[in-house]
Amino acid sequence: MNICTLPGTTIEADLCSTSVADKLLDPMFFGGGLVLSQVSSLTGLQPHVIQNWVKRGFVSPPKSKKYTKRQFCRIAIINFLKDSLQIDRIVKLISFINPNLSDESDSIIDDSVLYSFFVDVISLISPQGNLDSNKIDGAIERVLKNQNKYKISEKVNISRVIKIMVLIYAAEIRKKQAELLLSDINI
Repeated sequence: MNICTLPGTTIEADLCSTSVADKLLDPMFFGGGLVLSQVSSLTGLQPHVIQNWVKRGFVSPPKSKKYTKRQFCRIAIINFLKDSLQIDRIVKLISFINPNLSDESDSIIDDSVLYSFFVDVISLISPQGNLDSNKIDGAIERVLKNQNKYKISEKVNISRVIKIMVLIYAAEIRKKQAELLLSDINI
């Protein structure tokens, strides 16, 4: 068992199992969504940050003050990417497969599905970030293999976005490992 935190959240999970994101997130949304305070607690973000992202169009507005799984996953994706990328680059990355960020109807892939695929790729190659870059492409191909609802060109674009997300995730883990080592020496 390998307990880690789901990227962009405060949720602990065993990243050695498949579909872990769906297994943990689906029950949270049975009641029709999460309110801002719950999203804030589960992501570690201040409520005003989430509201700012909604106001700026990075996340579609909640309906009846409730966030969907799709919106939550978009927030989690932005949250874990924001330590490595500027917000305009994150917007550009997500827009590559979901052109109008505040309109979910033009999306190639649902953000919750993208997030689930991303977590599955991480679980296949190593949840601790000990990533063999040669394994990334194979893991992405394996996760997307039976996803026939996407055109080939869409799969290529989804693969590119997931690979970037995985590389950023791995870089963040390496950075944390380096900071731990640095804390052991007097510099």
